[in-house]
Amino acid sequence: AMGVSGSRCQNLLERMGWHTPEFAEDVANTALMEYLENQNLEVTLPRHAPQCDISMADRKPAMYPRPSFCWEGYKMHFGVIGPSSACKRQLREFLPSLANAFVGPAHRLGPGREAVPHYFIDEKLHRLVLWELPEVNWKQGCEDYIREIGLMYCDVVLMLFSDKYPLSDIYCKMCVAMAIHGIPFFVLCTMSGDEMDDKAWHRLKSDFQKKDVKVRMFHPKKPKEFMQELINDVFKEVSWNRSERDAGITKNLDDAILGQTIRLKNIEKKPELNGRCGVCIGFDQEAKRYRVRIINSGVETDLALREDCISILKPKLVGSMVRLHGLESKPELNGRFGFVDEFLRDTERYRVFLPDAPGKALSLALKPK
Repeated sequence: AMGVSGSRCQNLLERMGWHTPEFAEDVANTALMEYLENQNLEVTLPRHAPQCDISMADRKPAMYPRPSFCWEGYKMHFGVIGPSSACKRQLREFLPSLANAFVGPAHRLGPGREAVPHYFIDEKLHRLVLWELPEVNWKQGCEDYIREIGLMYCDVVLMLFSDKYPLSDIYCKMCVAMAIHGIPFFVLCTMSGDEMDDKAWHRLKSDFQKKDVKVRMFHPKKPKEFMQELINDVFKEVSWNRSERDAGITKNLDDAILGQTIRLKNIEKKPELNGRCGVCIGFDQEAKRYRVRIINSGVETDLALREDCISILKPKLVGSMVRLHGLESKPELNGRFGFVDEFLRDTERYRVFLPDAPGKALSLALKPK
């Protein structure tokens, strides 16, 4: 359904009428962008994410399974939570000033509960997904909420509230619960008007300081100073949080296989796993086995496999510009250009972003041929 083209992402967006984001250059020159480009996100998981230990019956990954919306461990997931839809709308309206973003199809979590993704059409930033997550349910406990929406698998959580409506007790308790789990979070206060009284702002900061929580002011009309500070602080948290790599199984292992997509084969004890796709996260020198991670119903499992039980897949189109052809269900899209975001292991298809009117795009799962 696709054929590689020499077109570049930004040129395509400009032809479709998308304007260059106001702060695109400021974002492009940050350490976070360089980190996203070079870091292997699956080999070095966040410290707070449940880690599977192959040497023991560790039940934490089963206690905190990945919700379906964040099964993609090769992405960096940012979560947005808070009681105010108006605050989320302010952030949503500000995103196009930072990067070329669009709202993807929502993932259903339960009755009336869904996670809404914001994808980025950018060669580097596409590895990050910003999720608008549902509010805390009435009488829902913090642990139950953290488990339901997968905060253990978010690199960063942004908690939004309005200067008119301070955070309720349940969200203050949520800050404590996230701190206990080691989940990095930032509390952002959005403004209901054009300006905020200095006394009111100092009083607000003082209230949060008593709870040992730092609060930041998000001013959509004066965002530059706030934005630079927040991006730098996010990078510090993310880079430290993903700095612990198991040197025992990753040392001297070539990038040609480390972090690559692996297909399982020739497994006799568990033949049902044959044909499944996972990721190579290391090599055990003593046992002479490759470590491969797969996800079963949201629960991460690490396997130790011989070399003849794996084959390396090379999804070469990720990050490329492609031209669609051979689509039968939507023939009107044939000939359109798109950006290849990722290779989806569960279906072995590529997810392609097809830009439309400014701020809108289609997200398609397509076969490579």
